[in-house]
Amino acid sequence: MPKSKTPSFEEAFHELDETVEKLEAGELTLEESIALFERGMTLAEQLEKQLEQAELRVRKLQPSAAELAEAEADFAEEAEESK
Repeated sequence: MPKSKTPSFEEAFHELDETVEKLEAGELTLEESIALFERGMTLAEQLEKQLEQAELRVRKLQPSAAELAEAEADFAEEAEESK
């Protein structure tokens, strides 16, 4: 059996949105509602993990406060030396 691929963030978000709409409509049987609720929880967990990973990537790209302070000090020092 082929391994199912994880949907993109946008695909998962869209599916979760549709799932919520179906559940809110209230036209499903109890079993259908439970199955959709379970799918919605799975999608929400996937989305949360993807957001956490994206946040980590962004944090790695941002310089730390210490790095910024050091760069500002270096810039100020260079500006003083060029006077």
